[in-house]
Amino acid sequence: MSARPYNVLFLCTGNSARSILAESLINHWGGGGFRGFSAGSHPRGTLHPIALELLKQMRLPTAGLRSKSWGEFAVPGAAPLDFVFTVCDNAAGEVCPYWPGQPLTAHWGVPDPAAVEGSDTQKWMAFRAAFRTLENRIKIFTSLPIASLERSKLQERLLGCRRSEDASWMVAAWIGAAYWFTASTSFANPAITIARSLSNTFAGIRPQDVPAFIISQLIGGSAAYYAACRLFSLPVKMQPADLERRY
Repeated sequence: MSARPYNVLFLCTGNSARSILAESLINHWGGGGFRGFSAGSHPRGTLHPIALELLKQMRLPTAGLRSKSWGEFAVPGAAPLDFVFTVCDNAAGEVCPYWPGQPLTAHWGVPDPAAVEGSDTQKWMAFRAAFRTLENRIKIFTSLPIASLERSKLQERLLGCRRSEDASWMVAAWIGAAYWFTASTSFANPAITIARSLSNTFAGIRPQDVPAFIISQLIGGSAAYYAACRLFSLPVKMQPADLERRY
C-alpha cells in the first residue's frame, strides 16, 4: 500500500450513529496515518443527536460529519479505499457497490444504540457501550503493522478481531480447559481464590496456599494493567474526572 494515509470506510444502514462514531474515532486515533469516512446503504440524512453530543463530550472531531450514501465512494474520482468495515449486520448482508482498488473488507458487528428504547439514561448507556467497542477495535486496528503484513495475513488479523459472536464458546472453552487440565483452576480474582479455599471438592485449594495465589494474581494483574496502558496509549494513572469524561 502507498505512503499516503490509509482510507478507511465504515458502513451501516442509516449512517447516523455507529459508523459516524467510527469515522471520528479513527480520525482521532489514527494519528494522521488513517483517514476515516462513513456512509450508509439507506442514509437517514441526519446524525443522531446523542452520537454527536457524545463525540463532543469526548472531545473528538465532528467537523464534516454528515449522513450520506455509500454510492459516493463508488463513483469515478472518489477517494481510493484501503479498508471497508461494516458495523451493522444489515449492511453486512447487503450487496455493496464495487469499490475501486479492491480494499480489504471485514465485518465489525456492533449493536445499534439508536434502536434502544427506554429512558435517556438507557439510551446514553447504549451509545457509550457502542463507543467503547468501536474505540477498542480501532485502537487495535491502527496499531497493526499494516505496511509489513501480507494482504492475506492482514485479512486474517482483520477477521480475527471482529468475531464477537465467537466470544461465548471461546470463554466456555477457556473455563473448561482451566477446570479440567490445571490443578488450581482459572482463578479470576482473590475473592474466587478465598471461596475455593472453603470448598472440600476436587476444585478447591488448601487454605495455606491462598496467600501465594493472591500474590500471584496481584502481580499478574499489575503487569497486565501496565501492558494494556502501553498497548492502548492510556495514562498509567487516571483521575476520576478522566474516567467520567471518557465513559
